[in-house]
Amino acid sequence: MDAIASISVIENDLRDLCSRQFVAKWGAEWLSDPEFSELRATLEQRRIEEAKRRAPAVVPETLLAYTHLYELLTLMRGHWDDFASIFGARKDFLVLMGFVEDFRNAPAHSRELLPYEGELLSGIAGLVRTRVIAYMSTLGPDSQYYPLIESMTDSLGTVSEPSMAGFEITRSALSLTVGTEVSVRVRAWDPKQRDLHWRFYTAELGSQNLQEASGAEAEFTYTVTDLDVGAHFYLKVEVASSGRFHRHGSYDDKRAFVYDVVPPDDA
Repeated sequence: MDAIASISVIENDLRDLCSRQFVAKWGAEWLSDPEFSELRATLEQRRIEEAKRRAPAVVPETLLAYTHLYELLTLMRGHWDDFASIFGARKDFLVLMGFVEDFRNAPAHSRELLPYEGELLSGIAGLVRTRVIAYMSTLGPDSQYYPLIESMTDSLGTVSEPSMAGFEITRSALSLTVGTEVSVRVRAWDPKQRDLHWRFYTAELGSQNLQEASGAEAEFTYTVTDLDVGAHFYLKVEVASSGRFHRHGSYDDKRAFVYDVVPPDDA
């Protein structure tokens, strides 16, 4: 895992974990609590600025998506009882995160890390991911056997939020036109470290536009056609491990984006 990928894994896994722990403790609107008012205001401003910079692309609505590593660590440090069973002693965890904070700026500014720094960062990312997945397995017992899709985003800014609830469908806020090219990036984690196989399609499996890929991460690209015009156009992905058994018969996890595809002007 290269340095940028390692940092992304650490930050995304900690965001997901903080969200799960705080929603479970205080509810979906936990950021509205006065304790977090300053952080909420900061994140809302970042979201506004991001939306302006990236218009007309849609940016994530989830405020935690705009946190920096030091803010996540501040949240965790102040509520360590919610994380101790996952990471153990707070001081040991914060020592590792100190290395991450020291190393994260170099690759962000196109400066290469020394080999041992990159290996240490990759090792910390692996440790964080292993601890988080082990914890998630206690929430959904079958997660100790089968892979889960951790991330799904498209090139327009649509984000599928992490979910343990099974088939997750996310509607894009943007309408597509015929000829639009959409790229979809996905990432999954398998508790048994098996090979992963992806299937990407626009209708029920086997009927239209099947693409395939292998690996923990994959990217697919699709160009919208006349056949996709309508209020419910789906881009779906499935992931399956190389194991003999699967959570849902032929696959282990599935997600989808749904779009409104408007008719051409001459229709």
